[in-house]
Amino acid sequence: MLATISSEDQRVVFFWFFCLLPELGMHVRWPILRRNCPQKGFTIIELMMALVVLGVLLTIAVPSFLQLLRSTRLTRQINDLVADISLARSEAGARRTNVSICIATAANTCAIGGSDWSGQRIIFTDPNANGTVDTGEAVIRATPALDGGSVLTAAGFSSTRYMTFRPFGAATSAGTFTLCVPGDANGRSLSLAVTGRSLVTKISTCS
Repeated sequence: MLATISSEDQRVVFFWFFCLLPELGMHVRWPILRRNCPQKGFTIIELMMALVVLGVLLTIAVPSFLQLLRSTRLTRQINDLVADISLARSEAGARRTNVSICIATAANTCAIGGSDWSGQRIIFTDPNANGTVDTGEAVIRATPALDGGSVLTAAGFSSTRYMTFRPFGAATSAGTFTLCVPGDANGRSLSLAVTGRSLVTKISTCS
């Protein structure tokens, strides 16, 4: 292929592929050929061309990288919710009492209303299943608020501020959690059945 272009063009191609790209941190094969590279700094034109190439690469790579970071964060956050649900179910069986998860306003205080689970939440023993940490009831775990601007909302439950698991593992009601990041259509959904089983799916209906 190089035989069809001028010797000057061949030198330019050689310089870019074997000399300039490695200086930009890009790996090329046959490093021994770099012995023929001129031992000098970049000219203004070469530097401008390098910046143009770098700009094009960043334009392509940065959005994909940011999307990967968002997807990884959403997966971690929905998995944390699955872990909390699993813990509440197992603790209900082990302690032979009701165990609840609620939206928390403090380390041992449940919110009195709402459906936004983006903030902190707590798991606690709840014998009377009233969704409140009463005297003598133990907080089992406190989970911190979501990071990255993620929004977690509940819908369909008999109460969207808390859920309770019975000693035999069943939930008091079924419902759905939706996890989204504002401005991104992609998110996660967790459906909880009355049996206590949860199912996570990817969604593209976030707004």
